[in-house]
Amino acid sequence: MPPVARLPGTLSAGELAPKGDDSWFRQVVHGFIGAASVLQGFREGFAEALAVSPNQYLVLIAAAYLEGEERPTIADLAKYLGIAQPHVTTDAGRLVRAGLLRKEPHPSDRRSILIRVSPQGRSALEGVASLVRTVNDVLFADITMNEMAVLDTVTTRLVRNAIRARAELALALPRA
Repeated sequence: MPPVARLPGTLSAGELAPKGDDSWFRQVVHGFIGAASVLQGFREGFAEALAVSPNQYLVLIAAAYLEGEERPTIADLAKYLGIAQPHVTTDAGRLVRAGLLRKEPHPSDRRSILIRVSPQGRSALEGVASLVRTVNDVLFADITMNEMAVLDTVTTRLVRNAIRARAELALALPRA
């Protein structure tokens, strides 16, 4: 039986595809996809524990972590999470109706709304904190601070580069 011809490379030759061989690159990308799927599964579990959607969990936990001297706005949450502002607005609205978040008028910008975790929301997050901590302790048990710093750098670059990559994909796809 003749050897099977290799598919064209999925990356131009360069540091990530020496001699045009993208096998290692593909392995790393598939690892990222697997890791993202695992993290998504945990997010779904934490959301289920709070009886909210996974995206609502993200908005709620982000609001809690961004609270400080100043309450975050919808725009702050969207930027922090890297998701579109209308999606954050929708999920925040649902969390407000569920009593987990509160909206307050911005003192100096009438167009902005400040988001605040309600006492009920804080209690819910405190109730799931032990589970989140246990999962994170196991999940990140043998990962060093330096490795996390590299991961932070890489994921930040991937998100930034994704904007340009999405534009390339959009140009290549037929318009509906």
